[in-house]
Amino acid sequence: MPMRSLARIVGALFLGGIGMVWGSDLHATGASSAVIFVDCTLPVETSGNYKTLTAALQWAREGRQKPRSEFGVVIVAPCTYQESLTGDNAIDVKGLQWISRAGRDKTKIIGSIEIVAKNVLFVGFDVDANQAENALLIKEDFAVVSNSKFHNAAGAGIWVTRGAEGVILLRNEIFNNGGEGVKIEEFSTHLRLEENKIRSNGSIGVYVGANSDRAVISRNEIILNRGEGVLVTDNDGVEISNNELNNNAMDGIKLDKANSAVILKNKISASGVYGITVQASDNSEIRENELFNNSAGGIAIKEGERSAKRNTIQGNTIYNNARAGAEGIFLSGDVSGNVFLKNSILNSSFGVKLVAQESGRAPSNNIFQENSIKESHEDGISLQQSDGRNTFRSNEISGNNGSGISISEGARHDTFVNNVIKDNGKHGVLIANASRHTLRENQILSNGEVGIFLDGAQGILVHLNEIRQNEREGIKLNGAANTDLIANTIESNGWHGLFAQGATDLDARQNTIFGNYGAGVFLVETTAVGFDHNKVLQNAQGGLDLGAATSEIDIEFNDIVGNTQFGLRLAGGLDETTIRADRNWWGDPSGPSGAFEGRGNSVMGIRLNRDCSAEGAALGRSPCPIILPWLLAPTAELVENSITGWIFRKFGNGRAEFDATNTASTYLRFYNVDANSDSVVIVARYRNGFPQQRTLLENPVKVVSVLASGMRAGVAQIEVEYTDAEIKDIDESKLCLLYFDRGAGGWKRLECFVKTQANIVTAEIPVSVLASAPPIALATGAVK
Repeated sequence: MPMRSLARIVGALFLGGIGMVWGSDLHATGASSAVIFVDCTLPVETSGNYKTLTAALQWAREGRQKPRSEFGVVIVAPCTYQESLTGDNAIDVKGLQWISRAGRDKTKIIGSIEIVAKNVLFVGFDVDANQAENALLIKEDFAVVSNSKFHNAAGAGIWVTRGAEGVILLRNEIFNNGGEGVKIEEFSTHLRLEENKIRSNGSIGVYVGANSDRAVISRNEIILNRGEGVLVTDNDGVEISNNELNNNAMDGIKLDKANSAVILKNKISASGVYGITVQASDNSEIRENELFNNSAGGIAIKEGERSAKRNTIQGNTIYNNARAGAEGIFLSGDVSGNVFLKNSILNSSFGVKLVAQESGRAPSNNIFQENSIKESHEDGISLQQSDGRNTFRSNEISGNNGSGISISEGARHDTFVNNVIKDNGKHGVLIANASRHTLRENQILSNGEVGIFLDGAQGILVHLNEIRQNEREGIKLNGAANTDLIANTIESNGWHGLFAQGATDLDARQNTIFGNYGAGVFLVETTAVGFDHNKVLQNAQGGLDLGAATSEIDIEFNDIVGNTQFGLRLAGGLDETTIRADRNWWGDPSGPSGAFEGRGNSVMGIRLNRDCSAEGAALGRSPCPIILPWLLAPTAELVENSITGWIFRKFGNGRAEFDATNTASTYLRFYNVDANSDSVVIVARYRNGFPQQRTLLENPVKVVSVLASGMRAGVAQIEVEYTDAEIKDIDESKLCLLYFDRGAGGWKRLECFVKTQANIVTAEIPVSVLASAPPIALATGAVK
């Protein structure tokens, strides 16, 4: 019922009861009147005009058999009445209306009131219980109590007993009682408690008991009570809205086993525990509340005698809950299926914290989405324990003094996706000894230490994140195991892009590691690493740095280009038979500088002339040297299984052959080569659409690249195979081989011979041309 409608109802009851007989002297005109007057200053009582409340009640009782007498009105003049209407003297006349003529500031009752009849109206009194158990006791339905004061009771100021339904309490002041301000016992449904001031009571401000369903508590001021501001237990459908609750000794609002509640637009501050606690309660909505300066924190969702599930916490403003250890939002125990949406959490000790209870159960399956979690004194989000499948999506987590997100050993299997995690004092994300978490599509920016720190963590997936401009490493692994780093951008961090120490089973692929101040990747005491399809570019102190006690490292199909100092460096003493770094692009077809005649990003610490066969190395398993063969173009341009290569040491008779037909449809024969030269030969095939110069060809069938490095003279005969399907609708007789002259910027046709029956085109080319690994095309010609 809207507040204005409730006020109209109370007004109508007031005016309807007295309007027809309201006279200038405000005294009854006869005993048959429906109005009784009370005035303690009367010199003499007459019929309908009495000096005491008790006498007026007795007159109303005696007239109950008369027409309409059940709905009479008692008008009370200003005075102090030292009497109680309780027990045998309780208000027991149905519909009787008690109305003070001058209001509560001038009409005082020293004693207590008990209502045991239905539809009673009680308006405008100051009831000083004088240490009676209650100031007002309501035992029957549909009582309306308005604009009165109730105070100095030993127990509750107002007590609505079991089964009294539809009670309305409006614009009252309830204060300085020894127990609750308002106590609603079980099965008292449809209570309305609106625009009251409930303060300084010795226990709970408002207590709503079991099965007292669908109560409305709205627009009240509930302050300075020594228990909870509002406690609702074991019932359904309560609405608590637009109240101001502050300085209550326990929680501002607490639900315990109360389902389907609505807590809306309240202002809750300076509570002794949490602003709002939802314990063992389901399907409630906590929306658009303002919570600040609460001692333990803003909102707590807790397991109690049972779980707390499917609650929605949306659009709340939670700030300055900053006492040591206080949380903006706190989840404890078996708490699942709850949604936290678009809340603002500012300046707490911890922004959000999840923990287990003594039962061993911990939060699971909760969703945090589009929240702002800022300026916490400790961590923005702290997962101390979780039972998994909690999802944090599209939140902004920034400016927290600790880590943006901190995940401890007791937490497992949670997901963080599309969050902005920036400007936090320590790490963007810290996962310590926890397992099976997913970090996906987050922006992790400008944090005070490491972007993502996996300290003893296991089974972590880091996928599609942007990790930029953090003060230390972009990603750091310390003793982490079974880590997947996939398709992340790790850029412009203050130290290494990726640093791993004591890590095992690391899979890093499709990452871009660019422009970091230290090395792109630095591995120490780390084993079982797969590093493929990454771009390691322009890092200030090297590309990949393999430190001491590093082994079982597989570095393949990466672009390692433009890094200062080196592209790859091996520490002294590493067992190269456990390391491979072949099939990488070093920025130039000639390969890495420091190896043969390479002009690309340099390699350091590699033994190029070791006796590989004596060490048991085999090409294809552990290349020898470990960088052979390298890629002749960026990884995106080449067919991966086409790359093959070999080292020729001393040509003897000046001749050699190299068979790459199974991988690149190419066979090479070398003639008149310097017998004393050592040479590297690598062959690869371009993907369809590459290289860029392919557009200048007529009817291109395939394009390969051939590198012959180290040969000082000689001729190479090149055979390129094709299939009938590859030349469909092409004049086979016009096929030829062309190479791209980078200096001239165009394709040059070679003298060719087409073996149509064998599906082979043959041509000869000086080996000096092959030193630059030119693209060689099978086509009918070049575009003029």
